[in-house]
Amino acid sequence: MQDMLLNKPKRLLTTRKQRYRAVVHSIDKYGDRLEGSVSDPDAGLPGSLAQRPIGPFLTELRGDLVTTRKGFVLSERALQKAERQEKRALRRRDKTASNVGRILVTLRGAGEMVYGGDELGSLGFAHRTEPTAEGLLEQSVTVTDAVLDPEAERPEGVLKTLVLDLGTTVQEELVPATDELRVALDEVAATGREVVLARHDRNVAMKVYDRAYLWVSRTVESLFQLAGLDDLAAQVRPTERRSRGASSDEGEVPSEPAPVPQGEAAATGSPDAAG
Repeated sequence: MQDMLLNKPKRLLTTRKQRYRAVVHSIDKYGDRLEGSVSDPDAGLPGSLAQRPIGPFLTELRGDLVTTRKGFVLSERALQKAERQEKRALRRRDKTASNVGRILVTLRGAGEMVYGGDELGSLGFAHRTEPTAEGLLEQSVTVTDAVLDPEAERPEGVLKTLVLDLGTTVQEELVPATDELRVALDEVAATGREVVLARHDRNVAMKVYDRAYLWVSRTVESLFQLAGLDDLAAQVRPTERRSRGASSDEGEVPSEPAPVPQGEAAATGSPDAAG
């Protein structure tokens, strides 16, 4: 399976996961080919690196890449979990808000049939149900206080029988539903904050992983080139994400090829040599 990844055309290796696997696999399977080849004085490496064993160096690179990717994956999972919790909280909010709206409509309809709309309006019933959960909560609290509070100042002319008729339904149905809506709204606010924090952590971890990936893949590519393993170097060549419209695992494009030295350009007849 891993060999198939390295043998795929480069244009197909477009996701972070595939690129990551290709780089790690190339280190695991072909890193030993660099021993001796890269340490050759003619390879052109700086003295400090030329004298350093390649095996431990590749192990260090691999460890950095694996660690940063693990952090990115865990942060992505945490974000997905927070988003699922937020969706559940939103569904509960919508459900409880719908229940509160239904009770308010039922109370208003029953009262209008007996007492008329003006009497209901004086108790806090609006002519229409609020469209938002926050509006429904405010309207429900207003109605509950007006109906159940014995010391509430009610406009002159409001019949006591109206308050008594509505009081039972308000106490047994509207009050519990209002409490549930208040809890649901608090939960939506809390889960929304969790999503914001989780998204920030994911973005930070993604940037750290992207930097590590570019550093490791470019380094491994250079080492393969110095060892004369151009095919392997091409397979692990890093990619750069498009500046816009790229998702977390897509939208990567091959990086710009390295400039051709002037001597080589002249020898191959490259048009770049003409300038």
